[in-house]
Amino acid sequence: VPLNYVWDEADAIYIHCAPEGRKLHCLRECDRVTFCIVGKTQVLPARFTTFYESILLDCRARTGLTAEERRRALDHLIGKYSPEYKTIGRQYVEKSFHRTEIIRATWIGMVVNIALSLLKLAAGILGRSGAMIADAVHSISDLATDVIVLIFARISSKPEDAGHNYGHGKYETLASILISLTLIAVGGGILADSIRNIRLVLTGEIIGRPGAIALIAAAISIVAKEVLYRYTVRVGRQTDSPSVVANAWHHRSDALSSIGTMTGIGLAYFLGDKWRIADPLAA
Repeated sequence: VPLNYVWDEADAIYIHCAPEGRKLHCLRECDRVTFCIVGKTQVLPARFTTFYESILLDCRARTGLTAEERRRALDHLIGKYSPEYKTIGRQYVEKSFHRTEIIRATWIGMVVNIALSLLKLAAGILGRSGAMIADAVHSISDLATDVIVLIFARISSKPEDAGHNYGHGKYETLASILISLTLIAVGGGILADSIRNIRLVLTGEIIGRPGAIALIAAAISIVAKEVLYRYTVRVGRQTDSPSVVANAWHHRSDALSSIGTMTGIGLAYFLGDKWRIADPLAA
């Protein structure tokens, strides 16, 4: 199998490969490898053979390198294969590392948002709480922004090319704008629905008491989204990614909206009929 490899002039040979594939699958089954390097070759017609300049190594292969060792290996590979592009190559290496962390952070956020969306929606329906249903819609909007970040993190990490002399970093800004527009759209929809419910209450319609399950779901959401905000904003600042920071603030806005939701549900739950309007007010 053709490979890009480099010797660190000490005791290791580093091999570049995709994050997943047949080679890594085989290594997980057995780490014993024979590594053959072929240099110059010369056909010897009169002797009916070929002269090979080669070396055969019996090795044990190791995966799961630390971030520092991966950077060192990639720097060696750039020095061997692209010595005239070292500066650009190192920038690309850093962007690739950042993308990995961004995708990891965003996937964590996506899993949490799916779980919270289902929990809030079920709690809103079972607990007869318009505020909790509106909060569930907000969490569902978080899923859309997670998808946006995943897509644009891949695009923005690409290096310079013929059509993008300064790289693809501007796509990060576009992702941030899309996330902001999503926040505005979701907020406007919740506001319009809340005004409609408040008008119904003011005209004399009786609203049922929200259930305790909606109150519990709001408390869980506050804690989960605040933890997720702190983790995501830390990753965004470490990787200098505006779209990840924007997505972190989306998590924080969800936590804040859940505080309002819990307040409204709590007032409607504990203080009687006159305070039932607090639920649509919170929504």
